[in-house]
Amino acid sequence: MRVEYQDGGEVSRLLITSWFFDWREHNRLVDEVLFCAPRLRAVDEGFFRRTTVISGATAWVMCAEVTVEENGYEVRRVFASSRVQILGVSASA
Repeated sequence: MRVEYQDGGEVSRLLITSWFFDWREHNRLVDEVLFCAPRLRAVDEGFFRRTTVISGATAWVMCAEVTVEENGYEVRRVFASSRVQILGVSASA
């Protein structure tokens, strides 16, 4: 399972990606994050390769990040150099 934190200023995202065979672990982790940080929203995509985007205020997403790390998963951070891709802004603009 891959967990990625994307900082976007006031609003941040936590991306959780896993394969079909890890769906129980994936669901359990998403449920636990949403119980610990109730002001976040989650959007699921995919079937064989499942991606959940958990987004909300940066403070709540950081609480969710702590919950993920407490469950033994490594959280990969995306820094400002990749922020252009996060916000959907083209590099030429």
